[in-house]
Amino acid sequence: MGWTAAQHARNTGQSFDDLDDTLEKHWHSACETSLLSWPQVREAARAAWDHVFREAARGDAKAPCWDEARLKSLRAVVLAGRHAHECLKSCLQPMPQGLSGQVLARQCMAAQVWLVELESMLSACGCPPLPPGRKPAAAAAQLAEAGSQFWHSLSARMPSTAMVAGVPERADRCQAEWMAACEEVDPQGLPDALRDFLERLVLGLRGHLQALHWLKRYLA
Repeated sequence: MGWTAAQHARNTGQSFDDLDDTLEKHWHSACETSLLSWPQVREAARAAWDHVFREAARGDAKAPCWDEARLKSLRAVVLAGRHAHECLKSCLQPMPQGLSGQVLARQCMAAQVWLVELESMLSACGCPPLPPGRKPAAAAAQLAEAGSQFWHSLSARMPSTAMVAGVPERADRCQAEWMAACEEVDPQGLPDALRDFLERLVLGLRGHLQALHWLKRYLA
């Protein structure tokens, strides 16, 4: 969004702040299913905007390359992320107790945050539409409330070390696939904000895989 708006603004002399209200309305219209509000994505959009003008000042202004190969790899990242999140949710049904439940619950919540941020980042960077996801059943405030209730119910349960066979392996496999999809994306030509986010996402997923490795050793 910031990238596209900057391309138009270069011809009109408008600043990001001049268009803030217009961009906010466009965000709510184009991304009504997002769990993030405009204030939460404004800086990502501003970063894309600033990048256009920095490149223009160097005489090398150009939009990111959204060729079919790149779009295919980004689609794979989004779909792998959605699959990982759904898989992690399924690992919590029934809810494992003790350390196992805490690790999986934290990873599931982190995956949801990353997935929302990823899809919002792609939109803010002007990426063409990717595969539509499920329409969220609740707004961001409801998501926070659901998270609070989830942790309350977790702490209220009787402690147990029971773990359904194969659950850590499933959690490991789906997140490894998500990480592999991220690493397949060619970073050359991506907006800086999106490239940095994908790098952070890989680091986060690698940390999750390491935690699962130690969890499996603990349960052995």
